Amino acid sequence: MDTKNNPPGDFTGREIVSTRDFAAPRAAVFGAFADLTALARWWGPAGFTNEFREFDFRPGGAWRFTMRGPDGAAYEMDKRFTEIVAPDRIAVEHFQKGHEFTLTMTYADAGAGTRLTWRMVFASAAECARIRDFVAAANEQNFDRLAERRTTIAAPPTVVFGFINDLRRFQDWSPWAKLDPQCKIVFTGPATGVGSAFSWEGNNKVGAGSMTCLTSRSTEQIEFRLEFLRPMKAVNTARFALQSEGGGTVVVWSMDGKNNFMGKAFGLIVNCDKMIGKDFEQGLASLKVLAEGAAKG
Repeated sequence: MDTKNNPPGDFTGREIVSTRDFAAPRAAVFGAFADLTALARWWGPAGFTNEFREFDFRPGGAWRFTMRGPDGAAYEMDKRFTEIVAPDRIAVEHFQKGHEFTLTMTYADAGAGTRLTWRMVFASAAECARIRDFVAAANEQNFDRLAERRTTIAAPPTVVFGFINDLRRFQDWSPWAKLDPQCKIVFTGPATGVGSAFSWEGNNKVGAGSMTCLTSRSTEQIEFRLEFLRPMKAVNTARFALQSEGGGTVVVWSMDGKNNFMGKAFGLIVNCDKMIGKDFEQGLASLKVLAEGAAKG
């Protein structure tokens, strides 16, 4: 990267820094980048896909791919890894005339989870200023995609929506309901939709807390407020986005990880020492079985 007009170590006006806390250990979050299959799923802003041609994951190794936008436009990417220290840090240099930058990704412990920081340093302060707003938003979308899990269910959105919007039916596929069969659950509010809620009191694996529906847009999106009381207090938001596709439904499940306490509480409750998103994947797999069975009648 050409920095001849910038004194060494002077990053004034050339930096964009984005940070997010994830409810998973460093090795898992680091691995979500090192694993090419996982990386292809979440890399890039919302709606973008990737076609990787070369991924030589070592210092000096090349990373070349085509990124396609929601409108079908193709963007050729040429990068090189300059530093890899597992599970602490990854540094990448991006080659594109007039748009050169280095990206350093650092992974730090944050309670039971991980704080991921992306630090981008551009060769040109003018270029950094020109695209700052776009890049900052795109980085947040990257983080959102890293935190989410998705599946495609061979059932119409109306069927899938019912299993999420009804908290009693939610228990039938929830990955955590099976952790304590004796867990005490109390339902309050309306049977479905906004205001419906339940509280739970269980063993050390599930702890205690409550879940309340905040948003319910028929066959499109459902949002819940999760309040953990034990083993540690925290408040987070879970979102389900549904989209009709080819006669079926694409379901995306994400958890807001910006809360600094999330990694601590969520990590203790659902055993994040496994793999990031594993509980989400198990839950979605169970939801898929139930919804597809219901659709068949």
